[in-house]
Amino acid sequence: MCQSHFDMFQFKKGENFKKEFIANFTDRCIEKYSRDPKNLDNHELYDILGTMVRDYANVLNKKCKEEVVQSDQKQLIYFSMEFLMGRLLSTNLYNLDVLNEVKDALKEMGIDYEALKKEEPDAGLGNGGLGRLAACFMDSIASLGLPGHGNTIRYEYGFFRQKIVDGQQQEYPDTWLTEGFPWEIRKPNDSVIVRFYGNPETYRGEDGEIRWKTSNAYAVRAVPFDVPIIGKSNEVINTLRLWYAEPSDEALPKNADFMHYLKFIRDITHGLYPDDSTEEGKLLRLRQQYFLVSAGMQTAVNREMNLYGTLDHLYDHYVFQLNDTHPIMSIPELMRILMDEHGYGWDSAYQIVSKCFAFTNHTVMPEALEKWPCRYIGSVAPRVYMIIEEINRRMVQFMREKGVSEEAILHSKVIHNGNVNMCQLAIHVATSVNGVAGIHTEILKTQTFKELYNQYPEKFNNKTNGISHRRFLLVANPRLSNYVESLIGDSFVYHPEDLNNLMKFQ
Repeated sequence: MCQSHFDMFQFKKGENFKKEFIANFTDRCIEKYSRDPKNLDNHELYDILGTMVRDYANVLNKKCKEEVVQSDQKQLIYFSMEFLMGRLLSTNLYNLDVLNEVKDALKEMGIDYEALKKEEPDAGLGNGGLGRLAACFMDSIASLGLPGHGNTIRYEYGFFRQKIVDGQQQEYPDTWLTEGFPWEIRKPNDSVIVRFYGNPETYRGEDGEIRWKTSNAYAVRAVPFDVPIIGKSNEVINTLRLWYAEPSDEALPKNADFMHYLKFIRDITHGLYPDDSTEEGKLLRLRQQYFLVSAGMQTAVNREMNLYGTLDHLYDHYVFQLNDTHPIMSIPELMRILMDEHGYGWDSAYQIVSKCFAFTNHTVMPEALEKWPCRYIGSVAPRVYMIIEEINRRMVQFMREKGVSEEAILHSKVIHNGNVNMCQLAIHVATSVNGVAGIHTEILKTQTFKELYNQYPEKFNNKTNGISHRRFLLVANPRLSNYVESLIGDSFVYHPEDLNNLMKFQ
């Protein structure tokens, strides 16, 4: 009989690494598939190796979580509708400093690592530059040793899968989860309930104050799947949390059809960027956005309450970075949670919320900035829309008291012409607003958000987009990176600005 190794295999270099790796790898093949490695196909071998790395990362992640609590560190929660992660296996092994050692051990077992790694699908969680930036930030944050975690949706289907046939592009469904995703761990105990639609109602609380609650809502269970993000050579493990929609055991609203409810749930996490050429498609996108931010905000608040018993200093322990406009509903959602679920008044809740958020803008063209018809938000999240209305009312009053011209107020309103302007909402409330290139940020200041920049010049700053040079140079092109290292040394692995030393060889 095969006996499990209760001692976790350590992905650390050492004279016994190859021997111990082969023994552990073989044991895990037998434990899961009842066969020796030589009798498994490449996908099964990839699955074993991926879960080995994931489990080791999760052991390190426990230590990181404990250190964050013990040292009272502030954490980043990076909200983005997409993370274009790419394949994780080689990057993770590289960051653990054992990529070549694992290749050698597998070679001794008669396993071709290059064939094995091709079994990993591109995670269907992102499409373009927005998602690539988010993914690179995750790598950088962990490699810098900072506690920062991603939040997005666990889409069942990605954007599309492409094939070129006779010189023509053909598109197919991106069924990336068909064979499983060994990097994720389902965390049902961390589930939260997200409520859509319903009727906001007032009631008098035990303290005599008027409170709000939402009745007759569609309750959806948001279940997190956690993926470890491994820092380079530092044993720092952060988390990319993927939210998946499942049925809740709460009673459905009166006259609600159960089959319609199941479709409603399935649609939320069905696919990345649903077609928004129809009203139903637009509403689905809005539901996806609210599902993500409500689940993420509830989780942060629950953790804060469990650790500290109060939300008074939430901003000392969290900053929520909003990657583009899609997650901006997290601002009024946090207001809702503080007021409706924890009894805060408007002023005290707003004081907390106004210190928690930072916003990354990706667009300079006013016509391309995200805006939502008021009736859409009022339908999908009615209590959230009421809070947006009140933020707008108070901001207009604040600007008039400061003597801001009516024309400038018009360009700064959160609600205008029957639409909610998401960027204006974020800029009024967030502590930081950044563009993603020097010229882009200057356009935001002088053109796109000129009036808001005049009101809040201290909020605007630039963070130029970058990429993970470890993934795209060191892992992707080892021959080139070895040549670069022969010229300028290896400091650029941790300090990419040292690549400037190549200029003397131009």
